[in-house]
Amino acid sequence: MSLCLPSVRGRVAGASLSPLVSSLFFVNFTPCFLRRMALLSSTSLSKSLPSSSVSSSCPSVSSPAEYVDWQRHLGADDPTETYRFSKWPIERGIVFFWSSLSIAFTNLKPVVPGHVLIIPKRVVPNFRDLAEEEVKDLFASARLVASLVVSKHKADSFSITLQDGRDSGQTVSHVHLHVLPRFQGDLERRPGVDREEQKPRTREDMAVEAAALREWMLQLSQKRESCI
Repeated sequence: MSLCLPSVRGRVAGASLSPLVSSLFFVNFTPCFLRRMALLSSTSLSKSLPSSSVSSSCPSVSSPAEYVDWQRHLGADDPTETYRFSKWPIERGIVFFWSSLSIAFTNLKPVVPGHVLIIPKRVVPNFRDLAEEEVKDLFASARLVASLVVSKHKADSFSITLQDGRDSGQTVSHVHLHVLPRFQGDLERRPGVDREEQKPRTREDMAVEAAALREWMLQLSQKRESCI
C-alpha cells in the first residue's frame, strides 16, 4: 500500500539555505500528495468565496462542473423562503439552484433543451437597480449554472442573455438571466431567447427537469468527493 506522503531528499553539498527554505526545497512531493493538498486548500478557500470553485487537480475530473461543491446550492439556508418571478409565485419544485441572493429554475417556454432562468430573490424590475452584492451573486450564480447545464446536456457552448427594459424585449418586470446550452447550427433556427408563440410546458414537466438537474448536481458532488 502506498501512502500519499512526500519523501525527503538529502541536502545538496555546499547548499546554504535557511531551515525553512531547505525543508521545502528538499521535499519530493508525490503527485498523490500534491492532488490532496490542492483539493484541501481550494476547499478551504471556497468557504470564503461567493461561488463554489474547487481545484481541478483531481485526475477523474473531466469538466468544470465537476470542480464545484454542488451540495452547497441544493437548497435554501431558510427552508421557509418563498420566491416570486415578478408577480408570479415560483413553486419550489421547479427551482434547482440556490445561492444566498439568487435562484435558478426551469423555463416555461424553453428555446432549447436546458434553457433555464436565474433571478435575484428580491423582485427588482431593472438591472441598474440591483444592489452591488446582488449583481455579484447573480453573475457568480450564472457562471455555475452555465457549467451545470453545459455538462448535463453535453454542449460545447452556451449563451447568457439579459434583456433590460421593454424595448430590449423584456416581458417580465424582474431582472433575469437566460442561460442556454448551445449546439452547432441551433442559432440559425433559434436566434433569440423568447418564443412567445410556443406552447407553455406544464409545471409537472418543469419540475421533472428541475429534479433531473438536482440529481445531476448530486452526482457531480459525489464524483468530486471521491477525489478528496
